[in-house]
Amino acid sequence: MMAPTTTIETVTIVRPLKVIAFICGFIVIILMILCLASPDWLLADKFRQGLWVHCIAADAEVPLPFNLTEKGGCFSVRSVGYIKAAATFCVFCLLFDLAATAMTACGLYSKDPGDRKSVV
Repeated sequence: MMAPTTTIETVTIVRPLKVIAFICGFIVIILMILCLASPDWLLADKFRQGLWVHCIAADAEVPLPFNLTEKGGCFSVRSVGYIKAAATFCVFCLLFDLAATAMTACGLYSKDPGDRKSVV
């Protein structure tokens, strides 16, 4: 006579909040790259400024914003503290979001939801 046996099936359910967090993190990465690359943070008539450059149209009327004296073309951004601070915060935001999204991906990749060890 054999002892009775029981079969237990394991069903893996991905927690929806982790998936939503990963998707939001990925969207933030794309938006921060666009934000950092854009020269259109400040727009005026035939003048635009981003975090890294400011561009002036060749036929821009004077006086230019911030009493700039350059003629037409794109130039390095003005050396002002608040522009450098905004650029620094945006770069840190992108780096931290890359790390957080990678950790979320590792959490989604993990097979054991109770395991707190690193999968990398």
